[in-house]
Amino acid sequence: MQDGTAKLVVIATELQKTVVTAANQAALQAKKEEGEALERSLTRKKVDVEADINRRREIVIGPITFDIGKAIAEYGKKNNYGAIFDASKLAETGVLLFVGDSTDITKDFIAFYNAKATAVPVK
Repeated sequence: MQDGTAKLVVIATELQKTVVTAANQAALQAKKEEGEALERSLTRKKVDVEADINRRREIVIGPITFDIGKAIAEYGKKNNYGAIFDASKLAETGVLLFVGDSTDITKDFIAFYNAKATAVPVK
């Protein structure tokens, strides 16, 4: 994709530098259409790559995320928590302004999770 992006920049630069005359108008239109086609192609490729990444992420990380989610629910019930929040995600959105260290249960949860986890062969 980088080759395509570089080529698109070259085409745009050429179009900006060229003085439009009656003689070169057809060539300029062809160059413009080439650039637009390349831009559409690059956009499609980017969308396809992002879709492939998301599909692969769901296949690889989905089961792990599901297992951790179940364990968090189990840990929360066991310890009588009404809710457990991912403070790092909340902080990224600007929703969470401050959380004291005493509210961070990450280390305790990891110990709980590791204690109950069984060895799963890596595929």
